[in-house]
Amino acid sequence: MCLPFELGMEKGHDASKYAPEDYKEIDFVEFVNLLHARAKLAVIDTREKQDFDSGHVPNAINVPYSGKRVEDSQWEDIRKILDDAAVIVVYGSYWDSNCISMTDFLYEKGYESTHLYRHGWEEWERINNLIKGSEK
Repeated sequence: MCLPFELGMEKGHDASKYAPEDYKEIDFVEFVNLLHARAKLAVIDTREKQDFDSGHVPNAINVPYSGKRVEDSQWEDIRKILDDAAVIVVYGSYWDSNCISMTDFLYEKGYESTHLYRHGWEEWERINNLIKGSEK
């Protein structure tokens, strides 16, 4: 799950620089609505490659982010995708502040339509498993 702002302060993270007015935090329902409504949606998963390979949101691209910077060669590749996107959604893993850092990084780069899926992969997987189980 991406680290919520209020929990970030409890755990000693400096979440104060990530002002909620800079970008929009979205929940599961909002994320699903974006996936269904937007043809030009870019979804970025900030988890490590092995975590991404074990499961990810449909059509997500993996950009492992350490909070420092994106490598220049990698940035050129993802910038092409982001420039074509109307909306960008970033998510990570439980207690992963890297998704917040990546969202902030993209917003500062001028991608003002960047959203943070605040509950990350774990919630996505849990809710989808519940839905699949109820369909049986």
